[in-house]
Amino acid sequence: MSEIIDPVGMRITFKYDRQGRMVQRTGKDGRSTYYTYNADNNITSRWEEEGQLEKYEYNIDGSLAASISGTTIHTYTYTPAGRLKSKATNGQKVLQYDYNKNGRISKLTDISGTPVEYTYDMLGRLTAVSNGGKDSAKYEYNLDKNITRLLNIDPSGKEMFMYRYAYDGNGNQILKEENDKVTAYSYDALNRLEEVIYPGQVKERFTYDANGNRLKREFGDILEHYEYDNCNRLIQRIKNGLTTEYEYDERGNLIREKEGQLNKLYGYDGFDRLTHVKNPDGTYMENIYDAENLRSISIENGKYNRYVYSGSSIACEVDEDWGLKDRIVRGHTILQKEDSNKDAYYYIHNAHGDITALTDGMGEVVNRYSYDAFGNISDCVETVDNRFKYSGELHDPVTHQYYLRARYYNPSIGRFMQEDSFRGDGLNLYTYVANNPIKYIDPTGHCKEGVNFIDSIGNALGINLNGIIRKIPGVDWISDCFDNIVWPDSGDAWDDMVASIYKNTPIYKWYVEQTQERGLPWIFGFYRDQSGNYHARQNNSLQSISIVGYNDFYDMVFDLATSMSKEKFDFSYNGQDYTVWVWKGDYLNLGAGAELGIYKRFELFGIQIEHWLIDKDLSMPMTLEVEYEGEKIISYDPKRDDPKGQEIEKWWVTGFNPYYQDKKAHELTATYTIEFSDKKGMFEAFREQWKDDKRWDFDDVTYTATFTF
Repeated sequence: MSEIIDPVGMRITFKYDRQGRMVQRTGKDGRSTYYTYNADNNITSRWEEEGQLEKYEYNIDGSLAASISGTTIHTYTYTPAGRLKSKATNGQKVLQYDYNKNGRISKLTDISGTPVEYTYDMLGRLTAVSNGGKDSAKYEYNLDKNITRLLNIDPSGKEMFMYRYAYDGNGNQILKEENDKVTAYSYDALNRLEEVIYPGQVKERFTYDANGNRLKREFGDILEHYEYDNCNRLIQRIKNGLTTEYEYDERGNLIREKEGQLNKLYGYDGFDRLTHVKNPDGTYMENIYDAENLRSISIENGKYNRYVYSGSSIACEVDEDWGLKDRIVRGHTILQKEDSNKDAYYYIHNAHGDITALTDGMGEVVNRYSYDAFGNISDCVETVDNRFKYSGELHDPVTHQYYLRARYYNPSIGRFMQEDSFRGDGLNLYTYVANNPIKYIDPTGHCKEGVNFIDSIGNALGINLNGIIRKIPGVDWISDCFDNIVWPDSGDAWDDMVASIYKNTPIYKWYVEQTQERGLPWIFGFYRDQSGNYHARQNNSLQSISIVGYNDFYDMVFDLATSMSKEKFDFSYNGQDYTVWVWKGDYLNLGAGAELGIYKRFELFGIQIEHWLIDKDLSMPMTLEVEYEGEKIISYDPKRDDPKGQEIEKWWVTGFNPYYQDKKAHELTATYTIEFSDKKGMFEAFREQWKDDKRWDFDDVTYTATFTF
C-alpha cells in the first residue's frame, strides 16, 4: 500500500525499502515518521521530524532486550522457553513472572515483593486468583465460553456480589441482573445497541447513520443530536439546545471543544499521542510515553504519577522517587489494590469488567459506581481515590475520558476523538466497539474484543512485548492454513471435519477414558445409573438458574461441532408461551444421548424475546429411551433409576451412554414421555396444538404425551 486518500482528498503516504519494510510514513499534514530495522526485520528505531526518538535492542533469538524513549529505559529477561521472566525500568526491577507446566502465568510478583497466584481448570480457563494466599475471585463458565457466574470474595472469604446474564441468538447480552437490579438491552439489525431499559424502567435510545455515527440519543428528558463531516468526524453536538463544536488538526486529532465562549484544548506529539489537555477552568493534564507506546507518566494539575505496566496493564503506580503509591492485583480484570500504607481495597466488578464497588479490608463498601451503557458514570460514591472505572480501564479525572492505550475514549459522545491508526476494524475510524458496548470492549484503542475473558490470563496481563512494536509472528501461517481448507457443504461433512480435529486431541481422548472408566466427578453435574449411563442433575446444573434458560444460539454453536438433531414444539396456555424442546445425537465424551426440556418464553416489560426460561413449577414425570440400530442403549425412568435425593418429577430429562461414541443423530431413535396428570389444562392445550404431528401420541386417560424421534 503506497497511500491512503480520505473522502476530502487528504493523503497518508508510505515508502518501503527493498525488503518491503516501511521506512517512512507521511501524514496528512506533511510530517513524516521514519523507521529502521535489523537483519531479522525487527524495528530498531523510529523517529519523527520534531526530533522524538525511540530505540529497541534485541537478543540473539530476536526477543526484545531493551526499549528506550527519552530517559526511560526498559530491560527484559526471559526463561529458557522464551517467556518473559522479568522487567526492569532504569535499573529498578519492577516485575517477575512464574509459569505452570502449560506455560500459563502461575505467579506475578511486582515491585512490592508480594506475589499474586493464578489457578486454572483443565481447559486452561482461569478459575481463581489469590493474593497473599487469600482468594480474590472465582469464575464459572458456560459452553459458549461466557462467564455465567462471577463471585467477588472479601478478605474473610465471604462471597459478596453476584451477577447473572442472559444472551440472544447473536450472542448479544439482553439481560443483566446485578444485586437484584435488572437492566435489559435490545439491538438493531446490525447488532448496534438500540435501547436500554435501566432499573426503574428508565429508557435510553440511540439511532445511527449508515456509517455507524450516532445521530440521536434520548435519555429521559435529555435529547442530543449529532452532526459529522465527510470523514466521520463529529463537528457538532446539540444537547437540549446547547451546542458544542469540535475542531481537528490535519491528522484527524481533536484539538478543540468549544461550548459558547469556553474552549477545551488538546495537543499531540509527532506519533499522534495525546500529550496535554487544558480545560476552560485552567485545570490541565500532561502525558509522557515510553518506547512500548504506553503512557508512562501523567501530570495532573502538577501531581506526578508514574505507571509500571505488565504488558499493557498497569501493575503499579509510583511517585517520582519510585516510592510505591498503589499496586494492582488482576484476574480477568482488576481485583485489588494496595496503597502505600499497605491498606488493601478490593474491586467489585461485573462480567463486562466494570468496577461497580470498592471495599476495604473489613468488607465494607467504600466506593460505589453505576454506569450507562457507553461508560458514563451515572452514580458515584467515592471515599477512596480510584482511577479504574468502566470496563476496568483508567479514567482520567481531568479529561473525563478513558485511556485505552492507542487512543482516548470519550463516553459522553460514545466515540474516540482521534482516528484509528489501525485500519482493519471498520471504515469509520472514530466509532467505539461498533456501537455495541455491552458485547465488546476495546482495551487497545484499535479494535473491539469480545467480553469472554477466556483465552488465557496472559491476554489479561498482556505480556506479549514484541507485539507492541512489531508484527506478531505466525499471522501469515494461520492465514495460509485457512486458505488451504476445503470447506464442506453439508452438515455431516462439517461435523466430521470438526470432529476429526478435536476428537484426536489427547485431552479429548482423556475425557472419553475418564467418562467411560473412572466416572465423572459429582461436581460436574451428572450422576451415573446402574447401567453406566449418565444423567444431568437438573437442580445442580447451569440449567437450574432460571435466568439462564435456553435459545437457538446454543443449539447452533453445539451443532457446529457434533452431530445433533433437535425439534421445538411451541404452544400457549393461560396467556403464557411455552416450548417443549427435544434433542438427540453425539454428546462428545458423554457419548450418544438425548434430552427433553420444557421452558417458558422470556418476557420483559411485555416484550416477547426469543429466549426461553426455566420454571421449576413445570416439573412433571418424564421418561426417556434411546435405541441404536434396534438395540436399546438408554432406558431412563426417574421413578425407577434416580438415586435418593434427586427430584422424581422433571422439567429437563437427560440420558447419555458413554460407550457409544461418534454416533450420528440419524442413527439414533429416541422416545420421550411427559405425564401432564397434574396439569390437565396444559395437556389439552399442547395436544390441541400438536395433535396433527404423527410423531406425537396423546393418551387422554393418563394425560401422557409420547414423542418418537
